Amino acid sequence: MTIPEYIANLKLLEGGIGREANGQEVSEGIDQSSYDLFCAHRGVPTMPVWNLTPEEIQNFYVLEYIAPLLCDQLPEGLDFCLFQAAVNIEGAGNRGEAVKMLQLCVGAIPDGIMGPETLAAVKQVFDVKKLISLFLDQQASYYEKLNAEMPDAPIRGWLDRISITREICGLTTGVALEWKRKTMLSSTGSSERSTFFSVVSSPRCTCRNSRRPVPGKRNRRRTTPF
Repeated sequence: MTIPEYIANLKLLEGGIGREANGQEVSEGIDQSSYDLFCAHRGVPTMPVWNLTPEEIQNFYVLEYIAPLLCDQLPEGLDFCLFQAAVNIEGAGNRGEAVKMLQLCVGAIPDGIMGPETLAAVKQVFDVKKLISLFLDQQASYYEKLNAEMPDAPIRGWLDRISITREICGLTTGVALEWKRKTMLSSTGSSERSTFFSVVSSPRCTCRNSRRPVPGKRNRRRTTPF
């Protein structure tokens, strides 16, 4: 998957611009506090996330997620699964839980570090689609555990995210992905900002409901390596 494809597919899951439940601005999955931290670590001035250009959004995701997660060395489909899970579950600078999910799926030591041992374990898997499905099952279990601890959590939006990701990766065919694309395309307006704000803030759109879960007890369910 190319970097523009990563960003385009993530946008289907995260939406365009809007506000988080806590009121902070968000643009294509990048909330203001994460971007402020990203800039502070690099010694550069921050800016409102609503003003980010496509190039700046891409730069953020490459440096914070795609490169550290070694997505370019993962099989097609699995790369995006790991990427979107890290964005949704933990946020910038903290990708360990998503990596642990992958490590549990392939029988590697679940230390949350994406490195040569985990890559070697992934390469031993012959059925990549089965691995992708297992990884998404792990992600769904993580959400369900959080929902058990927090009954008001947006579980429907989180599980919709899993369904759309399955379609993006070619595991299933259905209406979720097509509906999401049509929703994004049909919300045309005078500007990209007004277009995607309406998508993000629509009560029937689950893309913002599927944003980052509140950290809770971690899902340690082990699976049988294959």
